[in-house]
Amino acid sequence: MKAEGLVVSEVHKGFRVFKMDEKDQSEFCEFRLTLESQALRSSYKNNRLELVRKLKNIIKEMKGCIKENNFEKHNLSDTKFHKSFFNLASNRYLAKHYDNIISVIETLRTNSCPPLSEAKINYSALKGHISIHEAIEAKNLTLALHELESHINSWYGDRIIKSQITSNRN
Repeated sequence: MKAEGLVVSEVHKGFRVFKMDEKDQSEFCEFRLTLESQALRSSYKNNRLELVRKLKNIIKEMKGCIKENNFEKHNLSDTKFHKSFFNLASNRYLAKHYDNIISVIETLRTNSCPPLSEAKINYSALKGHISIHEAIEAKNLTLALHELESHINSWYGDRIIKSQITSNRN
């Protein structure tokens, strides 16, 4: 966990879960968007139809998770959605760098959600996934990339709101 950056070692204090300030989160989301955008471009170019099929199935799975209130499985499906870009991109360097940050994304997703109901958070994420899928299905890569950017920026914005509310309480 330390090698992945998920815990920080403090001398004579032990370990603690990492924290990102607003600047760190902004830079991280910029890096994530760069990787995912290129993976989306490559997977779209390599096999758009397979990408459409996979994303459609994952969205169906996510809808079921929301109905069942299974937010843990929903988060796994969320990761699977984004990972699909990398699986179909066939670029081992993109995949390697994404694999290096997946644990950070998942940690931020599960431990720094805004103070909204989980259903609302997951429905918001689902809407972003549906918009990305619909643009790819309509053969509009530019719109798909725009929707991906909106989705990741919304994700970032949710975490900034959460950190501001948390710091105001302290």
